[in-house]
Amino acid sequence: MINNSKTLFVKDGDDILIQRSNNQTDGFRTSVYKHFESNMHVVVCRTPSPIYTLNIYVPTASTDDKGLPHMLEHLVFCGSKHYPARGYLDVLAAHNFSTGTNAWTTNDNTCYTLDAASEDAVANVLPVFLDHILNPLLLDDHFVTEVYHYDEMGKEQGVVFSEMGSRENKESTLAHYHLKKLMYKPGTIYSTYSGGKTYEIANLTNKEIIDYHHKYYDANNITVVLTGAFSNDFEEKYLQTIPADIVQSHGCDSREPMDCSPPSGDGHPIHDVVKFPSADTSSGSFGFGWHGPDREDVEANIALEIMMEYLAGTPSSPLNLYFVACSTPLASSILTYPNSYIPRMLKLTFNGVPYLHTSHFSPKSRGKFNIGLHAKQFDIIADLGKRPVEFWLDLLKKWLIDQTMYYVAMVPDLELGSKIEAKRKAIEQANMAKIVDKKAHIGHIKRAIEASKVNVPKNMKEAIPVPDLSKTSILLHTQNLVVLDNNIGPVSAVQTINAESEFTSEASFSFKLDIPFCPTGKRSFDDELADLISLDYFALRMLADLMGRMDGPLDNAVRGKGYSYVYSIMQAQETPMKMLDQSISNSIHGFANADEYNTWCSTHIAAVKMSDMRRVFEKYVLRFADNNYPMFRIIVTPSVTTIPAKIGSYQRMSLEEISATYNLGY
Repeated sequence: MINNSKTLFVKDGDDILIQRSNNQTDGFRTSVYKHFESNMHVVVCRTPSPIYTLNIYVPTASTDDKGLPHMLEHLVFCGSKHYPARGYLDVLAAHNFSTGTNAWTTNDNTCYTLDAASEDAVANVLPVFLDHILNPLLLDDHFVTEVYHYDEMGKEQGVVFSEMGSRENKESTLAHYHLKKLMYKPGTIYSTYSGGKTYEIANLTNKEIIDYHHKYYDANNITVVLTGAFSNDFEEKYLQTIPADIVQSHGCDSREPMDCSPPSGDGHPIHDVVKFPSADTSSGSFGFGWHGPDREDVEANIALEIMMEYLAGTPSSPLNLYFVACSTPLASSILTYPNSYIPRMLKLTFNGVPYLHTSHFSPKSRGKFNIGLHAKQFDIIADLGKRPVEFWLDLLKKWLIDQTMYYVAMVPDLELGSKIEAKRKAIEQANMAKIVDKKAHIGHIKRAIEASKVNVPKNMKEAIPVPDLSKTSILLHTQNLVVLDNNIGPVSAVQTINAESEFTSEASFSFKLDIPFCPTGKRSFDDELADLISLDYFALRMLADLMGRMDGPLDNAVRGKGYSYVYSIMQAQETPMKMLDQSISNSIHGFANADEYNTWCSTHIAAVKMSDMRRVFEKYVLRFADNNYPMFRIIVTPSVTTIPAKIGSYQRMSLEEISATYNLGY
């Protein structure tokens, strides 16, 4: 690699102060650096967080549903010009106190991410990550395993193909896709399916991906964003030492003006009815969309976020009270999400609607690098809090009532799933017919799989730089484990953590209940299943869902006092379910395979009776409200929090006061 003979990155303007509160003199110092000969930018935002984050943004766009940026997102991790061993990037990240690398793709950009525990770790990974992004191998073998191939039986495979195949016919995915097609001109970036439609992926070639990389993946287009407690000499010490040839631009500039305007009103539909496969035909959904303000109108965007949150963000919001929490619900939930498109896309989704069978791209400026648009957002929020009701009514009228409203009605179809499956089988038969030499076809796939395996030589692993552990940033906190002399319900110990935080308006309690969830492994699976050793766990989960549901006991009790209610439950053993949603791994929490997990859950759930829920209610829940355990009648909050008297006779105490009052011994 080429050593640097000159300063690679130069300061681009004065530092920007990103507000951390509504105090104008207080904030996070943010510096911007520009490559000396290209438009590559590095943004360093110094925050007191113990976690250092790296985000590398590439402006990527497409005018079709091939999903080329998504294909590249996966292939980038398969090796690079200077680091060809597949898996080296992740091994490097693991050795540098990181949870690993990741990436995501949306319609107008792809972002590559890393979280680490020190600036040395970020500095060690950054040049290798950039080399993978700007100089990937993009081998045909990697295309076979990561993107698409079909086996000797004609079955379509490939990491990206399988991922999109599991998504593209879901109700929510179809709703968002068709709403975008209504709201944006055909062939423009926001009207496309950035992940790639499976029928398009099946016809892709590796050359198309290579050509796409040449067009968009140039150092000239890259923006690197770093956040964390970076030292004052980080830029000089690390940025200037990045090998010059890795970040050398070839002159490509993909940050060009894009047509993001809505379609013309001449005959273009503003609504659509879309069928989705479902075994349950009792309900569907509605998706509503509006075009919002430009990205540069920061006040309008923040005001709209506040207004949308007010309208539908909580169970006690007006739309939820009118459509969900009513005697005859017209929806099971309402979601609001303002997409960061250009201009903004405002979206409301009504789920569970009863069905009766009767950025990087700017359309205004080319090459303009904007940062700090939200640097004063706390001032804006404080000012918005003083606005009269008329301001919010005008905002509602301007962006939701007077704007063209697009909507998609999602209708369940019992037979569509069978049709999709029949089409899949027909494709498999057609693929089998294309295979001339079955043995050669199998050999080609095997060679590609072998060539795509992780293979980091031992000498490379041993040469990986490891950061100085003493330089890792630690969140200032104190913690204590309180072992109780007399158990409070099922709780025998309480852990308290007092941490430095910018957010002083919230506090929370968390309780851990040691309830068996999975086989102990001490006896056979069948014997432990027969004894229903996890019955309390499933009974408690069913009870919690019953109590916490919309219009349930907790909802009614809290809303009856005029407060918002949000039900949330943490499930410590939710990992198996998440793994099942992707692909089951062996020996996850005591389950040998997916069938064992499903059998365990279904058997226990079927065995739960009302008497079991009553028993766990008295055993695990009712005792928390017992006056004999006054600790749970205390709200522990930051001192600035106001506790309205009408919610009950509570007292505020610090952890130290609790310890002294109840002799908890810490």
